Amino acid sequence: MGEDDGLGWPTHIPLIPVAEALGSEVNWNTNTRRVTLEGLNGEISFIVGSNDFEVDGETFTMNQSSEEIDGELYVPILFFRNIFGAGSAIFSGGIVEINTEDAGDMF
Repeated sequence: MGEDDGLGWPTHIPLIPVAEALGSEVNWNTNTRRVTLEGLNGEISFIVGSNDFEVDGETFTMNQSSEEIDGELYVPILFFRNIFGAGSAIFSGGIVEINTEDAGDMF
């Protein structure tokens, strides 16, 4: 999932290393495909391949789904803003930037 229709920007980024860099441990049950982690707005849970993400039991639907590619979990870049609770998550100048300083409401 790196390139979006050849436009040159990524649509998804690896979940585990980014979440761990933000201080959250990712738990992934490969049998049920359910992923859980603690975000800034509460416990996050989702099934790999789904567009639906739960935060403390409330479901939020994104335009893009989570994905598994070669045994690695990927989420849309905006997952970190809209679901995890970061203040911003953008791709600019070849770099993905996630800012947790201005964290706020989802969507």
